[in-house]
Amino acid sequence: MAKHEKCEICGRDTVVKCSKCGKSVCLGHIYQYVDESNIAITKHSPLLCAECYIKKYVRR
Repeated sequence: MAKHEKCEICGRDTVVKCSKCGKSVCLGHIYQYVDESNIAITKHSPLLCAECYIKKYVRR
């Protein structure tokens, strides 16, 4: 029987991988860019962990 991967933050079973770094995180800890007026941006934006999302989208 295959062992399920666990979220690296909270330990939940249902996980997805960050598109940039490959970290295993649950749906509660994955982020995706959302734009209210351009659905194409939202549809094609990658699933990212918090660290990668901040590096990519937060302006300083």
